[in-house]
Amino acid sequence: MRRTLSVVLYLVTVEIAGAQMPPRGFTDAAALLDAVAKNYAADTATFHLESITETVKNDELERSWSKSVLTAVKGEGKRFRIEARTPTSTWVQDSDGETEWVYVREAHVYVKRPAGDVPQFPRVYNSGTMELKNAWEMRIFLEADAEHTKNATMLADETIAIAGHSYPCYVVHATSDGVGWHADRTFWIEKQTLVFRKILDHRDSEVMIVPGLPSLKIPFHDDVTTVYPVVDFNAKDGPELFAFVPPADAKEVSTLEPQMPGSKSAAPQGAGRLVPDISLTGSDGRQVNLSSFRGQPLLIDVWATWCGPCLAWMPSLGKLEQEMRTKGLQVISVDRDKEAANATHYLAVHGFSWPNYHDGDGKLADALSEKRIPLTVLIDAQGRIAYMGVDSDEAALRKAIAGLESEKSGPSR
Repeated sequence: MRRTLSVVLYLVTVEIAGAQMPPRGFTDAAALLDAVAKNYAADTATFHLESITETVKNDELERSWSKSVLTAVKGEGKRFRIEARTPTSTWVQDSDGETEWVYVREAHVYVKRPAGDVPQFPRVYNSGTMELKNAWEMRIFLEADAEHTKNATMLADETIAIAGHSYPCYVVHATSDGVGWHADRTFWIEKQTLVFRKILDHRDSEVMIVPGLPSLKIPFHDDVTTVYPVVDFNAKDGPELFAFVPPADAKEVSTLEPQMPGSKSAAPQGAGRLVPDISLTGSDGRQVNLSSFRGQPLLIDVWATWCGPCLAWMPSLGKLEQEMRTKGLQVISVDRDKEAANATHYLAVHGFSWPNYHDGDGKLADALSEKRIPLTVLIDAQGRIAYMGVDSDEAALRKAIAGLESEKSGPSR
């Protein structure tokens, strides 16, 4: 009895001490940002994120201010809710697990369709659907911010107030430069949860005023302040949040996607062309020729860790790769990062296990005559392009894969 009591007292003491222990302190900005990136990369079934962004643009003859509010909620199963409020319109994309709705408040119109596992975004975006997609991918972009911020330094800790709540924060400052632009960034990172609570961007850039005449440019400056009132990676929102009833004055329409000339009939790029045999560098440093994959279909994903749309496409690619493991389709990725270690680290953190090759010189882009990413290339067993697209069109890619499977299983001659 005495031994049992002592064990119970010990456990209670440990629990109380643990509850009173302060969060781990950080003095190194790189280590802190690495911890934040891992936090955003963690695999969770639900999340609830909200952001409020204020943008001030300045130049000698113009000054403007705008505000946008984004919300992204992933519930259990197929439930989700996305909202984008901008100066021009308010969009809502909602799924109760059975039906997906996309509603535009100012236009009093909506689209209704069966729910999928994830939100369905159009191939051709307008400002509203782009903001919805940005909201849904907010977590991916914030992970990338933490992962790719270099030359960062710690500033004095601060406590900031957002929506009536106080958050003790670490403060990190960093700068970055490119051709024709400079960015000065400050991050406020909540100490308790290691999530971004505020990001301040000071950006200087140039705008070409006459296309084709790079010497005719005007400088501009903008300040962008974003706060995050809600950051919950294990949200417990009830089903009522995902219930949507269109207003009585709203009209159902067939699509909200802009119709671009020829967009429906465009053929896959480069179809039938033989892929040149080039060498790529594997994660172990060895050189691999593309011709070594001949004899089986090959799916190549060209990406980079600094490319937001590339990272957003990764989960779909991962699901596809798992489905195709036993069907004879080899999946590889080719990164365009400056340092191969960045891509290797990202894939490992997210549990993507297909082979990755580094192409820092862009040899594959030159061979395919396509420099845009994310780029998806499906190659048949003879080394010819069956599909190539830069729009992460999963439906079109699956159709092309099915076409190769149909050819493989067809009657022999």
